[in-house]
Amino acid sequence: MVTTERLNLGEVRYDVLVVDEGHKAKNVNTELRRNLVSMRVRGHRLALSGTPLQNNLQELWSVFDLVQPKIFGSYHNFTQQYAANIEKGLLKDASYSEKNLADKLNEPHFLRRTKNTVFSVVCAETANRPLKMTELPLKTDLVIWLPLTK
Repeated sequence: MVTTERLNLGEVRYDVLVVDEGHKAKNVNTELRRNLVSMRVRGHRLALSGTPLQNNLQELWSVFDLVQPKIFGSYHNFTQQYAANIEKGLLKDASYSEKNLADKLNEPHFLRRTKNTVFSVVCAETANRPLKMTELPLKTDLVIWLPLTK
């Protein structure tokens, strides 16, 4: 909607911006991200995603800059101040503090939850009751072999 309605959305001032599938805004060169950044938001900005967001440092900066503009300054400034230290933490002989720098930057800004922390997996067939909202059924794989046709 943001991409196609860019002109109308840019004229309005918003209290909250919630971006579902926030990982789609991690590329700074996309029209979607440019349109989201140009929106006038006076309140909170949230990016929701089930996909890892920080595959590289530019993507990490991009998501931070979208949700909390100017927190790390420009991308150039971010790379000068943080990139070398974060990349040191990826090395085999990195110290504990070097390894945890990226997590320290992310921690106050990211809420990470997995299905296992939110739901419990229950076998619906043996529970003899309807599943609760906090329960997921066991995963079922169904394999059907079909002969090739001519």
